[in-house]
Amino acid sequence: MMEKLAESSGNVVGYKAIGKITASDYMKLGPEVKALVEKEGNIRMLFDLTDFKWEKN
Repeated sequence: MMEKLAESSGNVVGYKAIGKITASDYMKLGPEVKALVEKEGNIRMLFDLTDFKWEKN
């Protein structure tokens, strides 16, 4: 799951990866980031991967 960080503001946005990231997580993230770029121009992104679980196939 991807969770938007509450501290996100203006052209700075952060997300926290929790557990397993699915295709639907990406489907939500894409339009949200695109809308922010259209509104703010250049943006800065942070991804917190502290609780993310890497899986090897």
